Amino acid sequence: MKSSVSPGRLLRSTGFTLIEVLLAVAVVATLSLVAVPAYRAYVERAQLSQLLTQIDQISTTVQLEDALGERALQQGAQVGKAPPRLQTVPDAAFNEPGGIRLLLIRAPAGFFASSGDQARYGLVADASADGLAARLHGLAHVLPFQPGDKLWLTPTQLAFPLVDRGPVTTVSGTGTLPDRSTPPASTPTTPSTTPGAGGTPAGGTSWSGTALDTGNGNWTCSGRVTVLGTDGNPLGGNAGVQMRVTTYFNDWNGTPGQRGWNDLGNLQGGVATISLAGLNGQAGRGEVITGCQFDVTGVVYYWPTQPAVRWDGTTATIRIAKP
Repeated sequence: MKSSVSPGRLLRSTGFTLIEVLLAVAVVATLSLVAVPAYRAYVERAQLSQLLTQIDQISTTVQLEDALGERALQQGAQVGKAPPRLQTVPDAAFNEPGGIRLLLIRAPAGFFASSGDQARYGLVADASADGLAARLHGLAHVLPFQPGDKLWLTPTQLAFPLVDRGPVTTVSGTGTLPDRSTPPASTPTTPSTTPGAGGTPAGGTSWSGTALDTGNGNWTCSGRVTVLGTDGNPLGGNAGVQMRVTTYFNDWNGTPGQRGWNDLGNLQGGVATISLAGLNGQAGRGEVITGCQFDVTGVVYYWPTQPAVRWDGTTATIRIAKP
């Protein structure tokens, strides 16, 4: 006896076989391998494009402030933040969406290949966060400057110029530093050195300094720093010294105060000099400058001739009193 099933009662499978599922997964994985890197590259290009726009904004503002006679625009600058003297530029302009941060600097003459005998404003692009070194190399590739103008301070820090400056105050032997219209001040002091964080004994990297009364209440403060390497010799190669400059003053009622800013100096034979001319108090505030202080806060290498020889780590300090 034959059994039969009516057509209306046939059961039809609507699922997928294991082979079909595996094929679908393989297709999705293949598409992901192609699409994810392409999307990541697109995002990075967009972020670099945004960074170039931000650099252009900063450059335009610096040119404008410079044309209006503002000096030392880099004073108070911090990585990822607009300097106090660039009030129209938001902090966001110094932060690329992908993580690269910018720092405005004032580089002495000779720091950049195209700066000639003038000091020049520049930016340091910092990519110390993980995974950003390749993007920083991409930035170096698209920046409109010559190779000699793009200096690798560290593997994750790239310096490049912005605009030329006008009048500057000559710095003996190392080029120029900005003519600071905001007067500094200083307190009496004697040369000294302080051991660095690495425990390097004092007496390596060190300062010498002088003060000269130029009359009419003005005076000049000059310092000379000798930076030694770990081999005990003056640091060789194309390197620079990071400085902190502080000036001290008393106001009209005798209250002491101080101002400070960061600077860079070229090392020639391990030696750099800095000179602050025309030191006097701010007009209308009754200030009297009492002294100045120079600190070595670090050393940056551009093209070291002996990579094994590093800075000896001594953070030297000198205070020079008004004569």
